[in-house]
Formats: sequence, C-alpha cells, structure tokens
Amino acid sequence: MQYANGGLLLAAAYLQADNPSATAGGAINNGGDQNFLAKRLRIFGAGINYTFGAATAGFAYSNSNLTEPLSTSYISGSILPASGTLNSLRFQNLEVNFKYQFTPAFYAGGAYTLTLENFNASSGEAKPKVHSVGLMADYSFSKRTDVYIQGAYQHVAGGKTGTALDMADLPGASNASSTSNQFQVRAAIRHKF
Repeated sequence: MQYANGGLLLAAAYLQADNPSATAGGAINNGGDQNFLAKRLRIFGAGINYTFGAATAGFAYSNSNLTEPLSTSYISGSILPASGTLNSLRFQNLEVNFKYQFTPAFYAGGAYTLTLENFNASSGEAKPKVHSVGLMADYSFSKRTDVYIQGAYQHVAGGKTGTALDMADLPGASNASSTSNQFQVRAAIRHKF
C-alpha cells in the first residue's frame, strides 16, 4: 500500500510464500525469480520519504524471516552450517537515504543500511551485523543519456556463523569478498533505447 500527500510518501508491503523456489512453477519459481529456498518466507517492509525543495530524505525498514532455509541466490556460497541444520534466518534492514537535485540534469545521493541478522542453527545462534554505505552522482546529457559514478562499501561484524554470511557480498559485485569487507566503484554512460 502507498500514501502520498505533498512531499510525503509512505509505503508498506507484506509477502508470505510457502516453499518458495522449490519448483519451476508457482509465484516464486526456481528459475529467474528464485530468491530463498526455504519452508516459509515472510517479508514485511515499510518506508517514508519526504521531499522538501530539491532534497529528498528517506527511511526504510524491512524484516525477512525464513523458516528452514536451504539456499539463496542473493549470497555467493552456502548459508548452511558445516554441521547440523539451519532452523531459521532473519534479516532486519534499517536504511536512511538522502538525494539532492542540484540542477534538473544533476543529482547526488547516499544511503546507509544496517542489517541485523539472526542465524538460528541446531549447532547454535549468531547475530552478525552488516554495515553498507553507498554514494552516487548522476548527470543527464539528455532524456535518454546520462553518466554516473557510484561507490559502495560493506563491512560484516558481530557473531560468526561459519557460512558465507560472514563475508561481505555487495549486490552487483562479481563475487563475494574473501573477508568481512568489500568495496566497489562503478562509472558508466547509460543510453536508454
């Protein structure tokens, strides 16, 4: 659901899927739509944006709960413990973001996301924290062509799970880091057809 009034925008969403990505059929199949293979997936998210003049500030929260997860297409490597079973996995994301439109053709923005993980396995529980920061600047030459530069940094701290969740893994990176830190920069010219 969504509500907008002047510069205020509020939005919320909820999803529950039983046995997501278990087969080639269904709403979340094991092909291009695959996310988590688990007994149950529940996601709740809400956010608020407020635009004042050329600036937009926002806050978003999401809570993803997985019952008996087996794998995911979001993380490079296994999320399963070396021994025992993974009973549940929970991700809570808290994000603050900001964008400023300097001119009609140029804007810059940034975001910080704190991810609180709850890893509950038969062998024990761990609560890692993931800190992610991103910055971007974009200049439009025309309605169809722009140039941008963006950078992102991620650091994984806190309890260790003994799985791929202990390594930094930025979305869009070619692979996960071999450590708890990862940094990437992308610069591009984009043309929309």
